[in-house]
Amino acid sequence: MEVVQDSMRAPATMGAQQTMQIYMKELKYELTKLLRERSYIFSIFGFPIAFFVVFGLANDGQLFHGYPVTRYLIASYSCFGAMGAALFAIGGGLAAERGNGWLELKRASPMPIHAYLFSKLCASVLFAITLALILLGIASLSINLQMSVLDGLHFLLAVAGGAITFASLGVLMGLLMPANAGGMINFVYLPLSLCGGLWMPLEMLPVWLQQAAPLLPSYHYSRLTLHTLGYFNESEPKSWLILALYALVFSSIAAWLFRRQEATR
Repeated sequence: MEVVQDSMRAPATMGAQQTMQIYMKELKYELTKLLRERSYIFSIFGFPIAFFVVFGLANDGQLFHGYPVTRYLIASYSCFGAMGAALFAIGGGLAAERGNGWLELKRASPMPIHAYLFSKLCASVLFAITLALILLGIASLSINLQMSVLDGLHFLLAVAGGAITFASLGVLMGLLMPANAGGMINFVYLPLSLCGGLWMPLEMLPVWLQQAAPLLPSYHYSRLTLHTLGYFNESEPKSWLILALYALVFSSIAAWLFRRQEATR
């Protein structure tokens, strides 16, 4: 136990440059690991792109709130993929690595524990931004996006920022799930996606789901990204605030749960 505590104190003696190198190497290895996991790449990129092509490009002549429905689906499927990237990379990865002892081994090393979470968060955000860029590229071949560079950066910022909320949820789920139960994430991921209006416009869902949707973080994530593309008149700061509150709640519960698990070791 003393060895573990000494190793956890070791990063305090490192310089800023050495610490940054550790963070960057951990991110590099996390990206390498995820890129080698074909099932992860297929689920994060394959499903959103396939759904977008089938439902978005096939209905590019239809209008929704004055814009082609394809424009709406750029935002919704970007959120869908970003949520999956965060939940599976962080939630599934943390649960698996906690169960097989890899997390405990890393904590016994001089690596700062925050570098571990930093790498997973950055990896999920990078995948989310990459997916959004791919969808924007595909859509530009079919419709006139009427989007400036600043609009595009605004949209990507919303995609990346909202993903942090689900990264916090992923940490919480990773601490709760057993190592071999990564599939349990789908019981949270898919209902949040459907009820948040990510698969189809919320107006097409039953009335009771429309009324319940504002209680979900996925709803506010969708509204945030849609607002950057010209949809709805809802307050963007309000969406940011609600997502930040969800992230705070998830992070606080995860931190409490982590301390509790450590106390029982």
